[in-house]
Amino acid sequence: MELITYIIIKPFILIFETGFTVMGHIMGYGSNLVMTSLFGLLFFMPFYLEAKLFQEKHFSRDIFSGKKKSFRDYIFAIASCTLPIFSQIIVFFSLYTFIKEIDGLTGEKYLLISDLSKPDAFVGGVVNLLPILFFLISSVPVLAGKKSIEIKIVSLAETMILTIILYDMPSGVLVFWILFALFRACFEVLKVTYSILRKKGIIKGFKFGEESLMENKPDYLLYFSGLGYMILLAGFYIPTNIIKISTQEFVDITDMFNPMFYILYSMALSIGMFGILGTGYYLLGNNIIKLLLEKIVWILAGIFSVNYILSGAYQGEIGSNLVYFDPREFDTMRVIFSIALALGVSFVFLILIKKKKEFMKLIAFVQFAVLTVSVVINTVIITNEYNHMSYLKNEQEDVKITLGKNGKNVVVLIMDRALGPVVPFLFEEKPELKGEFDGFTYYPNTVSFGAFTNTGIPSVYGGYEYTPERMNARSNETLADKHNEALKVLPALFADNDYDVTIIDPAYAGYNWIPDLTIFDDIGGVKAYHLDGCFKNQYPEDYIPDKEDLKRNFFFHSIVKMMPLNWQDLLYDMGNYCSFSTNVCVRKSKYIQDGYHSNFMSSYYVLKNLSALTRFDEDKCNYFVSLYNMTPHMECLLQEPDYVPVKHVDNRSFHPEDESALYADGRKLNIILPEQVEFYHVDMATFLVLGDWFEYLKQNGCYDNTRIIIVSDHGADVEHFDSVLENNMDVEAFMPALLVKDFDEHGLAESDERMTNADVPYLATKDLLKNPVNPYTGNPLDAHEKFESEEFHIFYSENSTLRTNHGNVYKPDLWFSVKGNPYVLTNWSYLGRY
Repeated sequence: MELITYIIIKPFILIFETGFTVMGHIMGYGSNLVMTSLFGLLFFMPFYLEAKLFQEKHFSRDIFSGKKKSFRDYIFAIASCTLPIFSQIIVFFSLYTFIKEIDGLTGEKYLLISDLSKPDAFVGGVVNLLPILFFLISSVPVLAGKKSIEIKIVSLAETMILTIILYDMPSGVLVFWILFALFRACFEVLKVTYSILRKKGIIKGFKFGEESLMENKPDYLLYFSGLGYMILLAGFYIPTNIIKISTQEFVDITDMFNPMFYILYSMALSIGMFGILGTGYYLLGNNIIKLLLEKIVWILAGIFSVNYILSGAYQGEIGSNLVYFDPREFDTMRVIFSIALALGVSFVFLILIKKKKEFMKLIAFVQFAVLTVSVVINTVIITNEYNHMSYLKNEQEDVKITLGKNGKNVVVLIMDRALGPVVPFLFEEKPELKGEFDGFTYYPNTVSFGAFTNTGIPSVYGGYEYTPERMNARSNETLADKHNEALKVLPALFADNDYDVTIIDPAYAGYNWIPDLTIFDDIGGVKAYHLDGCFKNQYPEDYIPDKEDLKRNFFFHSIVKMMPLNWQDLLYDMGNYCSFSTNVCVRKSKYIQDGYHSNFMSSYYVLKNLSALTRFDEDKCNYFVSLYNMTPHMECLLQEPDYVPVKHVDNRSFHPEDESALYADGRKLNIILPEQVEFYHVDMATFLVLGDWFEYLKQNGCYDNTRIIIVSDHGADVEHFDSVLENNMDVEAFMPALLVKDFDEHGLAESDERMTNADVPYLATKDLLKNPVNPYTGNPLDAHEKFESEEFHIFYSENSTLRTNHGNVYKPDLWFSVKGNPYVLTNWSYLGRY
């Protein structure tokens, strides 16, 4: 039933939402409703008028002519009777749904209407005048015209039914229908005027509603092949092109289903938008309209294809919520070229349809066939990738983190993209953190060996043998095998030394976006869990599941990509896709934001639940826990002063308008750019919830006997500091967080010791395991590599995802070296691209 709604009702809702969003940038609610109504009528009115002409042609003739009736006559008569009112009812439900979704319409005045969200109640505060006005405007041209009595009765009945439905509707709904009635009346006046002038010989032409006696006949195959091409392009091909790149990103482990599910809804919208409307325009129209539509459909097909091809991935990497991580605008020359090319393709298609129709039909067939084959291939790729995720279907349900009260515990918290240089500013703003982080030592002079997770994380898990340079040296092995080996180093080592081992969300295990926990099956005593995204039942009530957004937005994303390049940013609408009900996180300024960042929520609620997940063992047992979490990676604004996610963030009252920096211990943190503020916010949220967990461990007597390492795999190039090299590389991208609390340590300290995040295995095993070695290579885990070298070789790769870096070695990119303090730019050197 929902799919039927997406075919019939939802396309018009999308039309209304798009018009209202686009025009809302320049006008108020009332004027916007009028303009949006006109925009909606642009799509609906031609269909309705054709339906009325069809009705006039077939209803009286097929029912009341006195001739013997065929089954076809009855079908045409029934269709002519019901089609106009049915189409109006569809638009009514679409419009009513749209009006209900508009925030802020309550109490909005327009002209004589006191509240657009309520019935007008013009007469004595009781009787609604607008529905009556609609009935009168609609009825006058029907009664005044020269139509048959049967047509007049049917038309008045249609108007009466719609008036009854509209009577108690919000005034905003009536705005559309009053305009509809006026347009219909104008059409009737023009039609009568045209007939009179034609009868008097003043003008010549074709009669309204009559078949054109032209030599060229409509070509149904040509038209419907073009229509089918657009349906497949928008509803299937473009969406599956996104999904197939990283199928796992569109799979929710808490609600497993094939992402092709979204294509059902995308196709439903495409069929409704192009198929239903396009078929109606064509079948109800006369020969002139049919021939015109044949040209229009292939002009649009050409323009859509050109725009999609030229837009490509230019706007940057896109997330699983169809929002770009780093959206970019198209340059002027690219826009001009796209317009010129689209016009050229349109001109060629026009010539071919007019002069070489058979050849054009061949092109149409080839185009449709190629697209069909492409969508089949995409479907196979997506389905195979989903089936490959069978390892997720037997999940352990009783997730718990166990720590011993009387043994030794080692906890490694890998907070993806937590920024090391930001840490002092967090403690400066929230002094209570200093008490919660009692015993920790902060290492500001820490570097990572990669600027992204797939190059920076292996050495965090496995040590110096898994830096990009050392990974490349083992060129006869796959990156996936080496990565999995790194993930298993500490679990295997601690398990072999009688530690109970718990692994949570190991990054890219199995070289998959969603970790494949089966890689730990060969290590006894290891429990591995997925937690990211598992606490959706705790999200705020006003949070809308991504699933609902994606059912709509896959199709709308296709529409965006098929539009002229200079329109795409407008329709993209900062990731909202002109939707009124969405979680998409839209930054309004560096202190104001609407919506939730869904990926942030998935990770943040894991950290929020650490206390609830933690169990304590009274026996003298030892435990090792490794947890990977992406809360600091998912930059967004949070509501101060508690730094929590809410749907509408407004932090202006906490900051002066000209604020551009924060200060701590003589250090300066730039917060000029909105993204600089966002990174600070998610780091603060991370430390606040970790602090809560540490307090919980203290309350349960399990803090002093626990060694805790907080580390990140890399930093971010957001220019918080004046740390940009001559080649525009911001070294903050290589400066991860590293904080360590050892057993029975107290106070909060800072060390200038030269560190890297590859020190984690050494720090985790230090003084606990005797002469620890990598169980897979036999090499000691004593960080001797750091002490034997004066410089570190650092890798920056733009191929930052598993889908672009999955061979035996990392693809060539930028290499740097750093000696000594990483804050001193003269200590950095560019080594080249290799």
